[in-house]
Amino acid sequence: MSEFKAKKKTEHNAAVSNVQRMGEPGESLRSFRMGAEIHAISRALGQTGWNRRRAAQLLSISYRGLLYKIRQHNITQETGAELMLVRKAN
Repeated sequence: MSEFKAKKKTEHNAAVSNVQRMGEPGESLRSFRMGAEIHAISRALGQTGWNRRRAAQLLSISYRGLLYKIRQHNITQETGAELMLVRKAN
């Protein structure tokens, strides 16, 4: 795994952890926002069967904006499903 991919994976894991503890005292606004963004995108993608154009419409953002966020947060079908399971468990 390249250094870049390892860094992105670490960032994603931190964001998933942030989603798990959303709303807890001491959490920064930035990490809360990132977690909420990842959750919203993952949920929209799940609802549309990973149809990114429809997910972008659901989120009221541009298609290119959604693609940027997916890459920025390293969201994949596997990580999206993992995140949804984490949220259901809480």
